[in-house]
Amino acid sequence: MRRCLLYDNNGIIYPVQGMETSSLFFTVLGEGDLSEVAELEARSFTTPWSAEQYRLMLRQGGCRLFGVRSGPDGAGGLLAYIAVSAHPGADELEVYNIAVSAPYRRAGAGKKLLRLALTAAARNGIVRALLEVRENNAPAIALYRSLGFTRVGTRPKYYPDTGEDAHVYACDLSTLQ
Repeated sequence: MRRCLLYDNNGIIYPVQGMETSSLFFTVLGEGDLSEVAELEARSFTTPWSAEQYRLMLRQGGCRLFGVRSGPDGAGGLLAYIAVSAHPGADELEVYNIAVSAPYRRAGAGKKLLRLALTAAARNGIVRALLEVRENNAPAIALYRSLGFTRVGTRPKYYPDTGEDAHVYACDLSTLQ
């Protein structure tokens, strides 16, 4: 299996073990990518976050975005992204959103992207990841469980558009290989 290379906004390359890359390009996203993030967000969620919301979070240091682009050099469009925030004082990573373009869902890009974010967090001393997921989002729940997340709670009527509960999942990052 080849190593995936993650490029940050300064062109620094971080090798990531155990990820077959084929024609996928994993990268850190910045303000210049937010229109694409917002477009994918709008296609993926009933209550999408705006580019401006992400911009404010990036500027305040409260968010990190990783993305998957098509093509070995990343010249293609944005196929998936994940928005996370590390809370070093609490040793926690919060997964805000993860979205994959419809034609690429259930093809492994989302799982690889989530594993990348979890691995990066673990390498930076974060010991636990948390996320919320709609109670009826079976594909997302299956993805999270496959990476070691377990259900730790419920937020009743969390989603205002449907009144659905949010299930809270946690993952011990020390178990990552």
